[in-house]
Amino acid sequence: MKTITLMTLKNEEWIIDTTFPVLSKISDKIIVADNNSKDNSNEMLKKYNVEIIENNNTTPSNTIRWNLLDKAREEYGKNNLIICMDADEFLPPVTFLKNKKKILSNIPGTVFSSPWVQVWRKVNQYRADKSIWNPATNTKPFMFIDDGEMDYDRTPLLIDHISRVPEINVKKSINLNIPLIHLQFVNWERSQLKQLWYQCIEVVNGNDIDEINDKYKGASDEENIKYKKLKKQWINGVNLSKEIETSKTLDIWHVKEIKSMMNEFGKEKFINLNILNTTFIDNLLKELEI
Repeated sequence: MKTITLMTLKNEEWIIDTTFPVLSKISDKIIVADNNSKDNSNEMLKKYNVEIIENNNTTPSNTIRWNLLDKAREEYGKNNLIICMDADEFLPPVTFLKNKKKILSNIPGTVFSSPWVQVWRKVNQYRADKSIWNPATNTKPFMFIDDGEMDYDRTPLLIDHISRVPEINVKKSINLNIPLIHLQFVNWERSQLKQLWYQCIEVVNGNDIDEINDKYKGASDEENIKYKKLKKQWINGVNLSKEIETSKTLDIWHVKEIKSMMNEFGKEKFINLNILNTTFIDNLLKELEI
C-alpha cells in the first residue's frame, strides 16, 4: 500500500517551499495537476520529485479530481491511501506518521475527515471563534483508502468547491483528531484577491450575485474574531516562515486576471459583489484605475 497525495495547483510558488517538504515526508508519491502556472511553480516542484500532469481547464473545474484519481489507479492500482490536498495545506507530519498504522488498519473504502484549522494573518495563530472557521465544528474530508470502487459524481462543474474525496460507494467515514492546517488566510491580501477572482469567474458564468455573496461571505468576515496559538505538536517538523504573511500586491497573479475580466465585461457587471466594499479591494481597484 502506497500513500499518494493528489493536488490541483496554479501559481503557488509563494507556498510550495513551506508545504511540499511536509508532503514529501508523509507521501510515497505526489501527483500534481498544474493548471497552466505562469510563475515558478513547476521549477520548484522538481525539488520534491513530483509527477506533473496537464490541467488545461480555463476555469476551476471538478473534472480534474477524477482525472487525478484515474492517474493514481492507472499507475499504482487500488488499496492505496489517497490524500487530496491543496498547495496551501499540510498535515502535522510527526503526528500523522505516528498514527499512520492505525489509519491504514481501516477497511478499503474508508473516507477520513480532519478539523480544518485556518491559520489567520500570522503564522503562529489560528481562528477559534464562533464563525464557520472554528475547527471544533469545521471538518474537511480529504483522505481515503481507495478500494477501486468508490468514485466521484462525474458530472462536470465549474468552480471546484465540491467534495475532494469520492462520495459514491463509500464504505465508512471516520473523523480524525489530526488537524488539516490551511494557510490561505495567513496572507490576507492574497486570500482576498483569490476570493474576488473566484467570485468574478462566477459572475462571468452567469451565477446569481446574491448567491455568490452568500457563498463567499465567510472568507472576508472577521466580525468578533478570536485567535488561538498554533499548538507546537502541529508544527513540529514544519518551517513556517513569516515571509509567507505578505506579498507585493500587484505581483499576485489574480490581479491581472481580475483586471482583465473587469475591463472586458465592465466593472458594473461586478458592482454588487460585497467584497468590492472592503477597504483593501476598494483601494486596489482605485490603484488599478478600474
